[in-house]
Amino acid sequence: MLMKKSEYYIVFTLFLGWLGIISCNDKEEIVIGDRYICLFSTIQQPDFRISGNSFEENDQIGVFVVPYQSDDITPGILGESDYANNIQHTYQASSWLTNEGVLLPWPGDRNIDVYAYYPYNEELQDARDYRFSVSTDQTTLNGYLVSDFLYARNLGVSPSASVPLLFSHGLSKININIKSEITSVQESLQQTSVFIQNIIPDCQIDLANDGVIIPADALPAEISTFMLTAPVTNYDLSLTAIIPPPR
Repeated sequence: MLMKKSEYYIVFTLFLGWLGIISCNDKEEIVIGDRYICLFSTIQQPDFRISGNSFEENDQIGVFVVPYQSDDITPGILGESDYANNIQHTYQASSWLTNEGVLLPWPGDRNIDVYAYYPYNEELQDARDYRFSVSTDQTTLNGYLVSDFLYARNLGVSPSASVPLLFSHGLSKININIKSEITSVQESLQQTSVFIQNIIPDCQIDLANDGVIIPADALPAEISTFMLTAPVTNYDLSLTAIIPPPR
């Protein structure tokens, strides 16, 4: 059945990345002799993440630690002089725990660069060329969250009491809001499925600088969207999806 243009409205909003300010809430204690380092983490722009500015229980991130050279002036190179390479951390009871509780000692008295990303991938081989794909089925909360690539880095950290990690969103987000003036349509919208066509789900990410590019040989796909429990004010249906930044 064809709908009159005046009876059905669809609004698309595209956010190309997210910006925000730093704060700290979650921590993990790492023993350095008789000293402890606390890793703090928070997520920028929590209003764009369904779980707010915190991670979900049992979320996993990968952590890289790159020490400075012996002069403690020259930075190390990610992927070449890693001290800790893609170490898995799990979010449990508002704290980050390393795999099986193993703690990372500070590499001597050197300054370090710390890199972290979500979601964790044990098969990541090249931190400068990480092949990441969003889920084509984002109808479930898990399918949506595992598509939300988050990235953090803290450079030139000296042995101290805390290492804050501010995670930012590396990809783009599409919000879809639908409103109808027809009662029968309003009642049926909750059973509606919305798909975004001709979207490339693949990208290459450089964890050193959060650079994201689309592979030249990547093929487009159809992305199913996640339906919000409560529609945006003045709309009958609200959905969202995460995609790599368009070319």
